[in-house]
Amino acid sequence: MKVSEYNQLFSLLIFVITGIVIGILFDVFRIIRKSFKTSDFITYIEDILFWFLSGCVLLFSIFTFNYGEIRVYIFIGLLFGLIIYLLTLSKYFIKVNVAILNFVKKIVYYPIQIIN
Repeated sequence: MKVSEYNQLFSLLIFVITGIVIGILFDVFRIIRKSFKTSDFITYIEDILFWFLSGCVLLFSIFTFNYGEIRVYIFIGLLFGLIIYLLTLSKYFIKVNVAILNFVKKIVYYPIQIIN
């Protein structure tokens, strides 16, 4: 393999990891929606925030690891990383974090219920 082929393989791996990070970010917003009931307007704002943050993560990765060059393997890596994450770790990540958040909510709301 030539040096450029190693660089492309490294970039592919980086964008697989970037796809996993975007999947985790997506799940953070899903956890928030499961744990807190919000209005449609807040949901729209959350969606915009998710896409903004995902775009920032993607642009950071493109400029940091690929010198701003957009190649097909970037999108293949992103898609592959996202699919790997969603099919393997996503359900466990959501389950654990929802349980933690619900526990914290109980601890915070308990003193409020005693006062009322």
